[in-house]
Amino acid sequence: MRQEKTKNTVKYGMLSNSLFMVREALGINPVVLVLTLLQALLAVAISLMELYVTPTILGKLERHEALGTMLGSICFFALGIMGLQGLSDYLESNQMFSRLPVRLSIIAKMWHKAGSCSYPVRESQDFIRSFTKATDASLGNSSAAEDTWNTFAVLIQNFLGFLIYLYLLTHVDPVIVIVTLVAAITGYLVSNHFNGWGYRHRQEESEIKNRFFYFRDKARDRRLAKDVRIFGIGDWLREVLDKNMRMLQDFYLRRERVCLLADITDVILSFLRNGGAYAWLLYQAV
Repeated sequence: MRQEKTKNTVKYGMLSNSLFMVREALGINPVVLVLTLLQALLAVAISLMELYVTPTILGKLERHEALGTMLGSICFFALGIMGLQGLSDYLESNQMFSRLPVRLSIIAKMWHKAGSCSYPVRESQDFIRSFTKATDASLGNSSAAEDTWNTFAVLIQNFLGFLIYLYLLTHVDPVIVIVTLVAAITGYLVSNHFNGWGYRHRQEESEIKNRFFYFRDKARDRRLAKDVRIFGIGDWLREVLDKNMRMLQDFYLRRERVCLLADITDVILSFLRNGGAYAWLLYQAV
């Protein structure tokens, strides 16, 4: 007997989702991409200003330059950082006006897809689970459809910053370059592992939350109060609700432990990186 296996599932990754969002933005409101790039460039400019302010002032002190020249440099950096930070904050607070049309377009397509499916498909558990996850990601105060652009801005900022710092490190002692690169790669691998915990357990979180909110809504539904009294299931319903609440609390506790461990690891790696670099510089100076 020959068995044929068909794979109907389609796996979507970061690249395919990113390209989808870019295509949506190009078709709905291309200004989103321009503002995202500008947001990243402003963040890089602020970092560079903050990076050069201390060595510039110290250099002028070592050269015994005039007080007016030093005050002028301090004012230049202070006003520059304040101006760039203000522009960045203004841009961030007004990003929603350009991102909202893209988000609404995605929601409209999602509901259109749900409405065009056949009744057996809509009533299946797989569809309900997928549609619930899509709704949670698209609606609410924290929307993945809009947070995606913040992620893009951070990625562009980190990429440009990496190129700039890599250029600056070429003029530094090779030992410091090696220590920095090793610490950065190790930090990335560790951070990627911890950050992926939520993604790997997203299905578990979704199932626990759905069960908890289902029983919570049923317990608060006045239309079911008579049935609860008639059949005497009040204690059972309270017990089930408490059980699911404890499961949800346990899940969040596990997630917070992972986040705490990730923060501790990041602090340790930063200490080793900075401590190793400064120890080598002190050794060279001595």
